[in-house]
Amino acid sequence: MHTGNLIILVGSAWILQYILTWFQLQHYRKTMRKLVIAYQGQAQYALFSGVCRKALGRGAIVIAIIDQHEVVHRCEVLSGISVFAKFKPFPGQVGKMLGEIGQDANHILVQKRGVSARQKSQAKALLMIVENAQRSYAEKRHQAGHGLRTQKAIP
Repeated sequence: MHTGNLIILVGSAWILQYILTWFQLQHYRKTMRKLVIAYQGQAQYALFSGVCRKALGRGAIVIAIIDQHEVVHRCEVLSGISVFAKFKPFPGQVGKMLGEIGQDANHILVQKRGVSARQKSQAKALLMIVENAQRSYAEKRHQAGHGLRTQKAIP
C-alpha cells in the first residue's frame, strides 16, 4: 500500500468517526431536551447526568430526573461500545432514593465475579449522579437555611 493511500484511509476513518460522534451527540441533546421539557418549570425536580468513559470497552451515560427529596423519577441509560448505542429507560432506578442507588452501585463495583463490564460502567455513572445530586441538594438546603436565594432546578 502506498503512503498516499494510507493517508487517505486514515483520514477517511477519522472523518467517519467525527460524523458518527456528531450523530451520537445530537441523540444525547435530543434526550436531554425531552427530559427537560417534561419537567420544565417544576422547581422540585433537577436533571443530573453521570458518565463512565472507557478508552476501550463499554462506557455508559445515565441521565436522571431527581426530586428535592432525592427520589429518582425518570432515568435513562446509554450503554455500549458503539456510537450507534441509544438511550433506553432504566426502570430499575425509578422510585429509588439516592442513598439506595449509591449502595447498590458500590455493591456492584466491589464484586469480583458475576458482574459484567456493562453493569460496572452503569454503576460508575450512577455513582456520579448520586454524588452530584446529593452535593447539589445539600447546597440548596444550606442556602435555604441561611435565607439565600436559590435558583430553579430546571429553567
